[in-house]
Amino acid sequence: MANRINKSSKQATKANDLLIPYMDQWELWRFSGQTAQKIASHANLSELSLVNRPAFVIPQQFLNTVDLWILTQDQELVGDMVHLQLENRGVFSNPDEVPIYSFRSLLQDQSRTLTLTTSLDSSFPEQWALPEFSKFDTAINYFPFPKNRWTIWREFNRYIAVLTNDNQVVYSQALSVQTLDADFATELRCITFQLLTDNIAPETIGITFWSPISPHEKLVIENSLSLPIEEAPRPTPVPPKQSFNLTPAAVRIKQAVSKRFAQYRNLGILLGGLYLLATLGFGSYLFVEKREIDQAKASVAKSRPIIQEVQQSLNLWDDLQPVVDKNLHPLYVLKTITDALPKEGVRITEFKQSSYYETFIKGEAKNSGLASSYIAKIDGDTFFPGYNWTGKQPSQNKNNTWSFSQSTTHPNAPAKE
Repeated sequence: MANRINKSSKQATKANDLLIPYMDQWELWRFSGQTAQKIASHANLSELSLVNRPAFVIPQQFLNTVDLWILTQDQELVGDMVHLQLENRGVFSNPDEVPIYSFRSLLQDQSRTLTLTTSLDSSFPEQWALPEFSKFDTAINYFPFPKNRWTIWREFNRYIAVLTNDNQVVYSQALSVQTLDADFATELRCITFQLLTDNIAPETIGITFWSPISPHEKLVIENSLSLPIEEAPRPTPVPPKQSFNLTPAAVRIKQAVSKRFAQYRNLGILLGGLYLLATLGFGSYLFVEKREIDQAKASVAKSRPIIQEVQQSLNLWDDLQPVVDKNLHPLYVLKTITDALPKEGVRITEFKQSSYYETFIKGEAKNSGLASSYIAKIDGDTFFPGYNWTGKQPSQNKNNTWSFSQSTTHPNAPAKE
């Protein structure tokens, strides 16, 4: 007999706000304990005020969700075997991209484990990859779905189908058919048959619509599938017991750079404060010594070790210049270079700094115009006064992309020996 388990690759964290797509709108919800209140909605995401770093529910059309039977019940091995199966299915088609996916184990049957695995599709829009979002998740973690039923609703121009077996979501996908007609029923019938064959779907199921359906559409689908259809309002979102970690790679990089930037900024402030205190203390010491002129010779002799120690500290401070001078530190330079990237069409493939003073970048663009515009943008950036960027002009690759490289040297770099 199968043993149901419920384990996510990442335990949920409470989010104060939730941004979720429904019908033709983006809805902004605010949680207070276990209850939620819709505070705004708009068809244009940029029109919403996202001040509380909401959790972002990714539209299902940009997710790939699949059920995988894993031939083990050892939960320590399940994760590696899920990765291998996704790799064999071609989900990780680009070796240069970090695969973004999460899974949860649903049940165990004899020597197998059934997992529900969701991966982020490469078509996910770059304009939504914002570090202002606290996390990136799926709708199935925020709603109570009816037992043993298909639940259907619309997100923008796509219908979403979620199937439950008992209390657990076992399937979630954006359907390819965009109208409620016989073709819609045929697609849903094929999916149901496959899930029954794989012993995933329940034997008795119905359909619940959370978005409008006309009497004619309802009659066509009921007659085609021989399944009862119910209409119900979509329930209010609830805080998730479990969540998926589907943060895009671009967001992870931005968050890591910002975190490291803040660490070095705080370190610079701390060192600056310590240096100021040391300088003030030394100045006070000299002032007192000046007043005691009759003991000057003895004081100088006594103070010589202290003066030498302070000089050593000043030398160490000079060594810290690459940390506190943002034009020398690699993180500042990398942040300026990546901030100059357009929303799409250009990416950096290599970044190097030699002895803090020499910077080299290499990248790819969809066309030569985008590459040249990006080179001109960093060459004219106010962050690089006095720099002279030179390098390889854009050249076309075999895959019709354009490669480019640029290098520059800090204008105050010491002369090479």
